[in-house]
Amino acid sequence: MNSAYFCLGIDPNPKSEGFKEWSKSLEVHDKTIEDIQSHLKHKFMKLQLAFFLNQGHKGIEKLEEFTEKYKNNFHMILDGKFNEIENSLKGYLDFTFKQLGAKGVTINPYLGEKTIISSLEYCIKHAGPQGRVYVLLRTSESSQHDLSYLQNSWQKMITSLTKIKENIAGSKKDFEKILGVVVGAKETNVLFSRELQESRLSVLVPGLGHQGGTYDVIEQSKKYANEFVFTLSRSLFAGGNITASEACKNILNTIQHF
Repeated sequence: MNSAYFCLGIDPNPKSEGFKEWSKSLEVHDKTIEDIQSHLKHKFMKLQLAFFLNQGHKGIEKLEEFTEKYKNNFHMILDGKFNEIENSLKGYLDFTFKQLGAKGVTINPYLGEKTIISSLEYCIKHAGPQGRVYVLLRTSESSQHDLSYLQNSWQKMITSLTKIKENIAGSKKDFEKILGVVVGAKETNVLFSRELQESRLSVLVPGLGHQGGTYDVIEQSKKYANEFVFTLSRSLFAGGNITASEACKNILNTIQHF
């Protein structure tokens, strides 16, 4: 069973400031994808919303153009880590699923079950079985001080998410992957825990390469029934500060692990 999938992380982040430089870094991503997509078996793409928002309305226009170009060929995930009360959360979800046509979204769970339930219901309605809601669980940025209890309660969160998925998606086979968690590649005690394995939750895995995660976790993940989507950005595109041909080489070297 091959449950490990490769995901292109789109994080345009040039070393120099200015929209012109930012546009050039996005062009590197764009040209690379044009050149490389025929080599990809399962086409996943995660776009970090923050890198588009920091360019104001011009960045949002580029985001809309970019997603319009690729949304029919890639399973797109908008990485916004949304966390809001129900009526304003709906605005974020409208933007993600209706305006952009993305199939997945990341959310922050710290307003509780209602945020997760609303996001999941919306995703099912507008994205269908291909939709994914990924809940932030444990990454390399976890607190080491007073707030560390939030990430240290990951077992309880998995239990809660499993119940939510069962209550909403029920026994529908098509929707068994609809709800997932974000777990950093270095957090192997969580990635390969009994709790996560038994939950059958999908897993979005950042942190390979520049954040210290090793490619060994890819092979290990193939032993599990969960869907693992490994997203890489800096180790592929370097924020758009390299040429498209260099980025293509990075991708070809990386997809061998899948």
